[in-house]
Amino acid sequence: MTDSSSRSLTRTVGLVGVIGVSIAGMAPTLAMNLNPQQLASHVGSAVPLVFALATVAVLLIAWCFARLSRVYPTSGSVYRFVGETLGVRTGVVSGWSMLGAYFCFTGLVLSGFAIFMSSLLDATGIWSGANADVIAICGTALVLVLSLAPVHRVTVVLLLVEVVSVLAMLVLAVFVFAQVDLGSMGLGAVDLFVPSDGIPFSEVALAMSFGLLSFAGFEQVATLGEDAIDPRRQIPIALIGTTFFAGLAFVIITAAEVVGIYDTKGGMSAFANAPGLLQTLGDRYVSDGAGDVFAAFAVASALAGALGLTVASTRLIFAFARDLTPTRAIAKTSARGEMPRIGIVFCALIGLVEYGFVRVVCGGTPDDSFFWWSTAGALLILVPYMLMSIGAGTMFARLKGIGRLETIIPILAVAVIAYTLTVNVFPLGEGAYRVIPFLVMAWIAVAIVATIVWPSLLQRVHYGLLGNQADS
Repeated sequence: MTDSSSRSLTRTVGLVGVIGVSIAGMAPTLAMNLNPQQLASHVGSAVPLVFALATVAVLLIAWCFARLSRVYPTSGSVYRFVGETLGVRTGVVSGWSMLGAYFCFTGLVLSGFAIFMSSLLDATGIWSGANADVIAICGTALVLVLSLAPVHRVTVVLLLVEVVSVLAMLVLAVFVFAQVDLGSMGLGAVDLFVPSDGIPFSEVALAMSFGLLSFAGFEQVATLGEDAIDPRRQIPIALIGTTFFAGLAFVIITAAEVVGIYDTKGGMSAFANAPGLLQTLGDRYVSDGAGDVFAAFAVASALAGALGLTVASTRLIFAFARDLTPTRAIAKTSARGEMPRIGIVFCALIGLVEYGFVRVVCGGTPDDSFFWWSTAGALLILVPYMLMSIGAGTMFARLKGIGRLETIIPILAVAVIAYTLTVNVFPLGEGAYRVIPFLVMAWIAVAIVATIVWPSLLQRVHYGLLGNQADS
């Protein structure tokens, strides 16, 4: 047995900090710099339509997260949500898959930090031919130092960084709309929300799957169930509110990106080939050099995303360790109830290990590291999304009267997730993208095999969930 202090976190995070983690989890500036180009190859100028549809889909998933967060406020997030609703074995698989996704996203944001920082330093003449590998190492050190600060301070920093970045993108959108003459371009507002002739709905649905993944990470706030001052109220507000307003911002910003970069001669070709969407808009519609400012926002967004992932990952590891190895140092908190430093150090360094693996072992580029870990993380996170939604559905089905109608929400969420997962696996891609789905399946298989060959694991998790239920 362990004393209660070693099993509990201190509730110091307010609503502002909770929202900060939710926004940082999405790394919106990174998302708006790169993801819209992937969608354009499927739907042309109707990129804003895809983000509008994706917002509705993610709101369904967010609703399921919010409802379960009210019932089970915990640092374990889907580990406990699914464990309570679908059983211990499924909870372990869900939590393990989510942890793998967070690890992959850590490699993604570190790669993004290295890419945009090296580009910024080179463009401004501060460091000609900046070395992305050195920058990745420096970025890891910075994340580690900041992560060791008290969590309530870290979460406030996350909010400030991302709110400023999003506001800057919205202001940029206003500059674009004020200067673009849609009539002279042959591109109208309808073209942003209605696919042109010849584009089937299947392409829109496929593009929406990529749009949905632009929101991935919003659920990291659910791991603050034992840090938030009032988690049953604050976390649902952050989940639903952040998803809605981020979706609205994504629609506005992508509309500005399309009309601002659209080429009257080449159509969407200029959009698809732009080295950085926000940088291109800044230089074209604000002033020369303004693009560098938005590159700096992308760097800050990547850094905030790395901090948010460290917060979320350490809490998932803590939840696992508390149930499985309660006497180990990684399962205990300090006297003040902060996270154990060993967990923080590990989670801060994992991104550098992943980046180094791609660069040294695989001989890949920083861009390869970004997109490879993005693909792996996206596949891994869809599994706990689906299991959590199914668990929410079982909870709603047990309600009486009109409450059962709420079951339709997780049913729709599961349908969207299942489709997204399918189109992201089949057909298999080329090169690394042919291998990544199998590596993802291998990661998930580790948890499944562990629950079969290690019977005591399920018993420990079962008693751990009961004990934490009593605490909450």
